[in-house]
Amino acid sequence: MKTFQRSRYHEENMPDSGELMARVERMGTLIDQVAVDVFQAFVTELLSRPITYIIPAVWGTKKSGELTSAQKQMNNMIAPVIEDIFKTIDTASLDKSQQFAVGYLIRGLMISKITYMIEKMKNQLIGKIISDYRRNELLSDAEPIGTA
Repeated sequence: MKTFQRSRYHEENMPDSGELMARVERMGTLIDQVAVDVFQAFVTELLSRPITYIIPAVWGTKKSGELTSAQKQMNNMIAPVIEDIFKTIDTASLDKSQQFAVGYLIRGLMISKITYMIEKMKNQLIGKIISDYRRNELLSDAEPIGTA
């Protein structure tokens, strides 16, 4: 009986599906946009550093040492978006550990999206290098046939 009461309570307090989908769409758009903005603004920096370079930038802190200037700038772009998402999902009713868990998931998603863009760009660059190398290799082995 308690299970039924809990599920009924849950259903009564759920926003309607239109409102819920609007919130989800807004959060998705915010996360996607900040990931693209950070990547585009710092593409050279991100490509020249280890893939884990983005993690302290998203969290705004580092285990040891200071954030680089670029990481601070990235965090300045990301932090307001995280705040906006927290307002969108109304985390005020959650306790501190629940708020941390939600923040952890949001930051993890941002890190995943940005690292995906970094790796995709690296793969595209490597593919272009290999393609150019093969084209040059094929031309170096070419021999003229016939006379003009």
